[in-house]
Amino acid sequence: MNNSVEWLGSKLGSAGASQRRAAIAGLALVVLVSGCGSADDKTQGSPPGLSVSALHFDAVYSGDPPAPQSVRVSGPGNYFEVRTPEPVPWLSVTADSVDPVFVFSVTSTELSPARYETPVQFVAYQQDVYRNTKDFIGSVEIPATYSLRNEIQTYVTHFTFRTVQGAPAPEPQKTRVIGTSNAWTLSADQPWVTVSPDQGSGPDELSFGIDPGALPVGAGASTAEVTLFDLTAHATARVTVDAIVDAPSFVLSKEAVALSSIPAGGTVLDTVEIRDNGGGGLPWQATTDADWLRLEPEGELTPSTLTISADATGLAPGVHEATVTISPDPAGSSPAGISLDAIPAVSLPVALTVRDSAPARVALTLPVDNYATNGVIVADPARPYVYVTHEGDSVDGYDSDTGEATASFTRPAGKLGRAAIMPDGSQLFVLNPAASEVVRLDLPGLTPSASWITSAGSLVAFRCSTRRLLLLGSDSLAFLDADTGESLLTVAPGRLWNGSFAPEVAVSSAGDRLYLLDRGVSPARAHVLDIWCSAFTDPPVAVSPRADATVDLGGSEDLDVAPDGSRVCANVFCLDGKTMETAVSLAVNGYPIASMTFGRSGELYAVDSQGNVLVVHADATYEVTTRFDHPVQQLTVSGDERRLMGRTRYFSVEIIDAAP
Repeated sequence: MNNSVEWLGSKLGSAGASQRRAAIAGLALVVLVSGCGSADDKTQGSPPGLSVSALHFDAVYSGDPPAPQSVRVSGPGNYFEVRTPEPVPWLSVTADSVDPVFVFSVTSTELSPARYETPVQFVAYQQDVYRNTKDFIGSVEIPATYSLRNEIQTYVTHFTFRTVQGAPAPEPQKTRVIGTSNAWTLSADQPWVTVSPDQGSGPDELSFGIDPGALPVGAGASTAEVTLFDLTAHATARVTVDAIVDAPSFVLSKEAVALSSIPAGGTVLDTVEIRDNGGGGLPWQATTDADWLRLEPEGELTPSTLTISADATGLAPGVHEATVTISPDPAGSSPAGISLDAIPAVSLPVALTVRDSAPARVALTLPVDNYATNGVIVADPARPYVYVTHEGDSVDGYDSDTGEATASFTRPAGKLGRAAIMPDGSQLFVLNPAASEVVRLDLPGLTPSASWITSAGSLVAFRCSTRRLLLLGSDSLAFLDADTGESLLTVAPGRLWNGSFAPEVAVSSAGDRLYLLDRGVSPARAHVLDIWCSAFTDPPVAVSPRADATVDLGGSEDLDVAPDGSRVCANVFCLDGKTMETAVSLAVNGYPIASMTFGRSGELYAVDSQGNVLVVHADATYEVTTRFDHPVQQLTVSGDERRLMGRTRYFSVEIIDAAP
């Protein structure tokens, strides 16, 4: 630091305040003559009071500087100076612009490791700005020390690598050697760990990697320890490395296929992308249990496209269901080292809706037992059904073409509200705050099959790798196994959300990214996290925040993500699903967006405050396609994107065609 820093207090009145601002500007550094004892520096008097009796800083060589330390000055006087006998290159000090507080900071950790010392003197004066005088009151001196140690360390002490058999090796992860100016070497206790360089001198960057081919597949986490050795100080530092190699599995671009033949007759089709979670090249075969379905091709290598065609000729009006099974082709050849027998088959539900004529508009009246602020409508991803809750004791299913009731579930004294459906349409999960539970209902009959205790305020059901997961949001995020209810991972609030409200959450259809909308701050903020799931149990789920993934979302209270994860949208903006950049305003058509939802095709359906329906494309262009009769609070779309369902402010559900 320079020899002196000054602070001029507010005891001078309005003129003094102006003088103080001038004195403090630019850190108010004033270089005085060298030495604490200058002509006007008397050692007698009334010394100022200090909040500390000494300053001590501790750091390792080439590491992070220690935290700054503050000293508050009190006592008589309105003008204070901080002095050192001579300039101190390792110490800096700044004065607060309002309070008599001096903040001391270490400027460098690149000095020679040693113990550095200097006295710091605080001098109090009474200044009269009108007479331009400064009268000495008293002074006090405290020691300042800085211990810079030679102690070999690394910035990061633990790495985790996750990959899939057959996939390329994960990208290297880096850290830095600090705390030593000496020569060092390192060694690993497992051959599958790679570290470069394996020796050096002083601070240096280290690159860690793994060899997936040398690790067991599907056996949980393997752990290695890398030891660094300071050749002069004979000190060590350790870095642990966990590596997980999961078994390959098939990944489908859709978890359910919704087809419709209206009017009845003819052939309708859809396509499904088939890939794997590894490096590709896995042989697959497709089979079905329905004679009205045709699959083409019936086998191929990942990645490839399967076309599913349904012939409705001769089928009675109604809903026809089938299953397509994707399994390893035993006649195919797999990439080296991958056993086809270990790859699980994947089931793809298909529903074909046959109608003699196009459906009309439908209006469903809900029970008016309360305002039902957490009541929801949920569309079946395959069948032409919609499931409705109204914060009462029931969940009700309806045919979205005819409005006829299809099924119902009652929980006596329940308050059934927020709900989420598994993407394959197999189960519906409903929160019941009255009993602090989440209820699992098998579809389409709304048959209860399990319930678990929770105080969550939001939920999402999704598939991640081979796992079926339920994500519950309250003052924390809880990942549950959707089959057993087992708790797999809990993420506590912190920098992601403040915990005042349950965050709104959405997950990409691939189950690899989690989007979180924090409504507990104003404006609301969104975050994206990477999700990694394993087919085994150690660990089953892991999440990690992506860099630069926080953006302001104005007054948004809803969140949805495109099936391919390319876009995430709230009531106000659409953002890039990977980078959370390139915000596009959804305040289209001159009215605010009331609700929105993505269809399986990737189109965004939105309804404005006037009930107008807009289809917003990936390039942010849009068109107004139709209109609800009443303002809509929540919007959803059928699996085949024929029908839009809106929950209105008037205790009703309106169902209309998506196309005009």
